[in-house]
Amino acid sequence: MRIAVMAGTPMDTKLGVDLLKENGFDQTISVPISKNPVEQTTFQALEDEEREQYIRSVIDGLKNEIDAVFVYCNSLSSVVNFDSLQEEYRLPMITPMQMYRTLGVEHDYLAVMAANSHGLTGVENNLYIANPNLKVFGVTMLELVKAIETGKPQKEIIKQFD
Repeated sequence: MRIAVMAGTPMDTKLGVDLLKENGFDQTISVPISKNPVEQTTFQALEDEEREQYIRSVIDGLKNEIDAVFVYCNSLSSVVNFDSLQEEYRLPMITPMQMYRTLGVEHDYLAVMAANSHGLTGVENNLYIANPNLKVFGVTMLELVKAIETGKPQKEIIKQFD
């Protein structure tokens, strides 16, 4: 199975590719939407139609080379309706938002950390779809995402924000 791994930044994309490879999916195509977290946040602030048109153009360029799309980015999957695109393209598209709809049913309280308000809102909305009584504590921290994007070891990043 050939899978396009789509994420907001190059590091997110790499982490998504790594996750798939760890689980036996070796045929991947990396598709970072932006060059860095700030550019990704700016992309997410575009009008809905402009964002979706850009994603359509990316999928159009890949659709003959792939069997599925794996979106490894909370905020990107929050601001683009991949459920609708999946129907339109008749192509499986797996996103974090689908998982959150399940996770919301399993818990009464959740804490959510996201890169920006776009991601946090999308996660919260999908959790609440699953469980309107869920209590969510949300926080955003773009600086943490920037640190992850540098490729520093996890322990070093944790110390940086301690």
